[in-house]
Amino acid sequence: MNISTTVFFINCVILLFVTLLCIIDPAVLGYLLMEDTPMEWTGFLCLIVSGYFWLKAVKYNADRRIIAGCICCAGLALLSLFVAGEEVSWGQRIFSYATPEFFRYHNVQKELTIHNLGFVWLHPKGFAVLFMITYGVMLPVVVALIKPFRRCATTHAIPIPPWGSSFGFLIAAWLMTKPITGTDDEIGELVFSLSLLGCSIAAQRLKSSGVFASKLVVLLILLACIISLMSFQNTDQRLHLIRIGPLKSGQIFEGLGRNFEAAQEYEKLARFWKTDWNLWIRVMELYRDSGEIERAYDLASWFLRIHRREWRAYEMFVECGLLLDRPDDADSQLREILVEEPENHHIQRARNILNESVSAHINNRI
Repeated sequence: MNISTTVFFINCVILLFVTLLCIIDPAVLGYLLMEDTPMEWTGFLCLIVSGYFWLKAVKYNADRRIIAGCICCAGLALLSLFVAGEEVSWGQRIFSYATPEFFRYHNVQKELTIHNLGFVWLHPKGFAVLFMITYGVMLPVVVALIKPFRRCATTHAIPIPPWGSSFGFLIAAWLMTKPITGTDDEIGELVFSLSLLGCSIAAQRLKSSGVFASKLVVLLILLACIISLMSFQNTDQRLHLIRIGPLKSGQIFEGLGRNFEAAQEYEKLARFWKTDWNLWIRVMELYRDSGEIERAYDLASWFLRIHRREWRAYEMFVECGLLLDRPDDADSQLREILVEEPENHHIQRARNILNESVSAHINNRI
């Protein structure tokens, strides 16, 4: 088995596993796709090993004084190692060091990563997709179809991705640009890492590259599982699992249109964070959209007892009260809150909407 067939087969196995798990138990898939789990560590290890192989290719080309090959392989080595560092936030969650002030202010996840900086002009996903399409897909096609390019690539030792890696790059780019479940970036990153590893192994010109690659990937997956188990012995990491796992699971359920399950996962997260008001509103919306009006109504009622400055909660409360045909109950609860906070203009506005809707319904019946 050559390297192209091996990389193609491994990527197909990963995609089949993810697809089946997405159908059978999306919640488990959500937890597997969060940070510091075996899937992320597998991607990280693939990138580290890929960087090592690219550096070996640099030495090979340097010994033969092939400058273009050295430059290309050095660039791919730097890319592999940089993406690997970004993948694990440069070890921040492992070594528990504080986020520098600049990144704490500008980074979406408050971590030491460049690809999560919230700058309008910075589009790391766009750069990644561009690289995968140009290097991973277009370059092999051009080299295969145009003889002068093929001769040039051979003469200057330009590393051309094997077709199995090209397939992986294409799938990874598609997953990153056409998210289905909201977590496809993580799957795309894993496929990208495996495909880049395949390119670096192909650059070694091994006779049994396919067999070597398959054994190596199995070893890396086992090592990733061990590292993942070790990392979650840490209390902070276990809290991270509780905090982020439901978010990933909820994204998958929401992407699949299973709003009730998404609401349940997000509610776990909301109860952990407690004061994330936007998340609570999203939970109510998903319960409402899934037909669980009673649950959305009860949550809105409870929410208004602890946080009375969020107009969206009043809207949700009134809407669900009308859908359940409980305008009197809704108005009674609003009046109770009004007694406690007579200056709260949201309450009177919500009561006016409630009364106008009831009046309009009565007039329509007449």
